[in-house]
Amino acid sequence: MAAIEEHLGPDMEKRPHSEGSFDEKSASVDFKDGDEALRLIGAEKTTQFSEEYNLKLRKKLDRLIPPLCAAVYFTQFLDKTSLNYASIMGLPITGQGKRISWFYVMNGITQIFGGFVAYGISFYSGKRIAPWKIIYILLGGLAILVGVCVFIWLPDSPVHAKFLTKEERIAALERVRDDAGGTENKRLKTYQVMEAVTDVRTWLIVLTTFLTSIPNGALSNFSNIIIRNFGYTSKQTLILSTPSGAVAALMTLWCGWYSDRTGSRMLPIVISLVPTIVGSAMLIGLNHSGQKGVLLFATYLIGTFGSALASVYAYNASNTSGHTKKSTINAMTLVSFSVGNIVGTEIFQPKDAPDYIPGKTAIMGLLIIQLLVSLILRCINIGMNKKKLEKIAEETARRGWTESDVQRERDKRAFADLTDKE
Repeated sequence: MAAIEEHLGPDMEKRPHSEGSFDEKSASVDFKDGDEALRLIGAEKTTQFSEEYNLKLRKKLDRLIPPLCAAVYFTQFLDKTSLNYASIMGLPITGQGKRISWFYVMNGITQIFGGFVAYGISFYSGKRIAPWKIIYILLGGLAILVGVCVFIWLPDSPVHAKFLTKEERIAALERVRDDAGGTENKRLKTYQVMEAVTDVRTWLIVLTTFLTSIPNGALSNFSNIIIRNFGYTSKQTLILSTPSGAVAALMTLWCGWYSDRTGSRMLPIVISLVPTIVGSAMLIGLNHSGQKGVLLFATYLIGTFGSALASVYAYNASNTSGHTKKSTINAMTLVSFSVGNIVGTEIFQPKDAPDYIPGKTAIMGLLIIQLLVSLILRCINIGMNKKKLEKIAEETARRGWTESDVQRERDKRAFADLTDKE
């Protein structure tokens, strides 16, 4: 740590080690397989940064990281929903969570952007290329451009963030230490894989992702067809679909804010699902009612469910520790997301056109089940947190630790690449 202490800036100060026998009392931690951040800042917190310095650093990070991640989400979602626009422009179809919310809000914004782009392209009357092909060329080219930008400028962790000074990297890592989430460990730890696949919460997250992704795959490709079947023209449909994106974006931002404010990840999921369930029920119950405005409003309500996936990603990021375990759960979540979206393309069958009542009913039923799964996961987490706090209190009393001793023990373990159960 000597090299770091030589570079202390005006907003940093050395944090002296406490006197006494704390090290003798603390549980031993093996750091040989710890996080790569240990190479830069060590096991114990020896520097303290002012709030003003941390605020300045956070703003510097926010000027680069969220915009790049948002651009990735934007192009990914835009490319994913391109079939939704192409489907009413001549392409035949035979069957088809605060900062995380900033990224995931692109899901809604792409519906607005994509709708207006497709609307503009719909006026193209040339013969050299079909309008739906223009959509794919435009969105594909944008995705390639964003990919190049990410490759050049987006670091994989604070340790390798070249746009930060060494002092700023240390400060960023100390903030990570406070969250006890770690950064990266390149060694595959089989016991963490086993812990991930035997943790009931993992499978509940996989299930809730799957249950959300099926409606996501269905509506991403068929929502415009549903609106057109209310009696609107193709051009009208492209414009009328855009408010749904605004609803989705606002709900995502609200869920991100509420999640950080309350510390809850599951309640935002439940809240975001209720309007979609209500909207689905309206589409089923008011079918053939002739109330185009009410049916259109119902499709806007349906757009709220997408923010549930943002809360799932936020849950994985904040509730899972251990690099191998987190990577395993993220991989399982991604597989569940992908499979769910594939299944979702089969929800609306041609034989059910133009009302698609079975598909709408399936979406409502799946999200009701997901709501129950989210509440179960919330109860499990509350119970585990209670037991963990009781264990910490018991260990603190047994060892005679002070609050500062407990915090120092947490700091030491933050980059030991331990799981959330260790």
